[in-house]
Amino acid sequence: MASYIDLKRGQRITVTPTGGAPTVSCEAAVRDVSEDGLRIDWPRGGGDRLGLRPDDELTLTIHLHGRTYTGRSHVLDVHEFPTASVTIARPTEVQREERREFFRLLTGIDPRYAARTDGDGEELERIDVRILDISGGGVQLRSRRWISVGTHIRLIFSLEDDSMELDVLVLALTVLRPARRRSFYRINAEFVDLDQEVREQIIRFIFRQQLSVRQKRAA
Repeated sequence: MASYIDLKRGQRITVTPTGGAPTVSCEAAVRDVSEDGLRIDWPRGGGDRLGLRPDDELTLTIHLHGRTYTGRSHVLDVHEFPTASVTIARPTEVQREERREFFRLLTGIDPRYAARTDGDGEELERIDVRILDISGGGVQLRSRRWISVGTHIRLIFSLEDDSMELDVLVLALTVLRPARRRSFYRINAEFVDLDQEVREQIIRFIFRQQLSVRQKRAA
């Protein structure tokens, strides 16, 4: 448990409204830091601004020095001029996530099957995604369509050097809006109830890919 994080101007944070069903996480940059709070870009989700008002509760996710921290905050004030921004309280109850660290391998896998599912694993809607990176803990997906935080996604895909297909379920943790001149959302998702044998299969695949890269560089 940590009580304070040294946030600085330019630091990027992920903002998620607190309370009710999870909706969307939006990435924003810190514009100014004072003793009273933080002034950040106005977060947007699904292409639209979050409907934030003073006193709205927020959850912040901060990646700092290779670690991930989460904390609670609330909206102090909203500003339209000179540009749209929001002043929020300094995060409290900040906690470092003690998750096992897995190496993330950049990739470009197009799943044979991808769909949003309900809590029982039943298909709700087919979606078109690409796996941008993979680790023993989860995946990062690219999608043209907005997918809400808390969505379960079933993926069926093959690893590049293995003909055996993997059938996995992931949970969307953060959904980042497209950057300028880009039309894709980035979805960071963790595996749900992943069989240990499948996790080890993924880790072995990542190790083989790393080894192949090293051998090519040494040749």
